[in-house]
Amino acid sequence: MPTAAPTVLTPPRYGGDPRPFLFPGNRAIGVLLIHGWSGSPAEMRGMGTYLAEQGATVRGILLPGHGTQPEALFRTGWTDWAAACGQAVADLRRRCDRVFVAGLSMGGLLALYTGATVRPPPAGVIAMGAPIYFHNWRVRALPVLKYFVRWHTKGPSDIQDQAALARLWHYPRLPTHSIHQMALLSAQARRALPALTAPLLIMQGRHDHAIDPGCAAYIAAHAGSRAKETVYFERSGHAITEDQEREAVWARAWSFMQAHS
Repeated sequence: MPTAAPTVLTPPRYGGDPRPFLFPGNRAIGVLLIHGWSGSPAEMRGMGTYLAEQGATVRGILLPGHGTQPEALFRTGWTDWAAACGQAVADLRRRCDRVFVAGLSMGGLLALYTGATVRPPPAGVIAMGAPIYFHNWRVRALPVLKYFVRWHTKGPSDIQDQAALARLWHYPRLPTHSIHQMALLSAQARRALPALTAPLLIMQGRHDHAIDPGCAAYIAAHAGSRAKETVYFERSGHAITEDQEREAVWARAWSFMQAHS
């Protein structure tokens, strides 16, 4: 891991609120919402607000190294992200009887990994656009490549609802060191899938250009959960929590939680 980050700072892209949130609700249902890699709780805030309106207690976590400057990602990795999620589940359990874990993109990987490793298991897991594997040769080369190519600049968003961009907040460029950490997390989540026994809801946008479209089917095929369902959203890109069908995504998540409470 590099010992020092570059000194050039990079402003975030778009204008959402990157701060973590806690919406106190009833004791029956607690929900942990986990944002994606390079993103922030801004992409989960709308979903959190909706779930809180239904009565749930909702926490939107800010993962270590996120929500500030991309240089901070040089000092954190997948074990830090996983530990933060485990601690957040423990905190919610002190407030609520049943805890659900839901995440978008890398947050979906963390939801799967957390669901498979915390004890007792959560009441349910929701994985949205989770990159459970990568076919890109550059990702496989990252253990060496990261020492020669320090930064990766993100391309345009595949989000279908352009108005949603104003609600998002993420880093426009990322250390390749951090991409390697996400790839390591993906491998850990993949290995953990057979140990996942909690009810599982997989949600995926059909216009998702960020991950391989087969990821949702892979998760469904390899998860150990007996109760599992995959739902596709025909008009959404990667960030389904804020895209055109966001309200349908939120409602489907809530019905899943009600069914397993």
